[in-house]
Amino acid sequence: MARMVRKQFYIDDRQDLMLKKAAALTGRTESQLIRDAIDQLYDPDYARARRVKAVGEAIAIGERMAGVAEARGIIGPAWPGRETLYQPPRGMPKP
Repeated sequence: MARMVRKQFYIDDRQDLMLKKAAALTGRTESQLIRDAIDQLYDPDYARARRVKAVGEAIAIGERMAGVAEARGIIGPAWPGRETLYQPPRGMPKP
């Protein structure tokens, strides 16, 4: 991570509320959101490259999770399918 430089600035109440809501919604710090906004405004190519990298990492995580699920028989060829999960009420035929 790059060296951080401390900055102080003023924002109005509306901006403060928006920042707090965004931080709570995303699980990121207010500082991270401000850095992202600066990158998007002043260096959009860098911001885009970071988003592409993050999407690639998320896809890789999903693929690893799917591989684990398949290995455990939760999904994939070993999974018998959702039809096996349905149990009709007693005395009723399966659809």
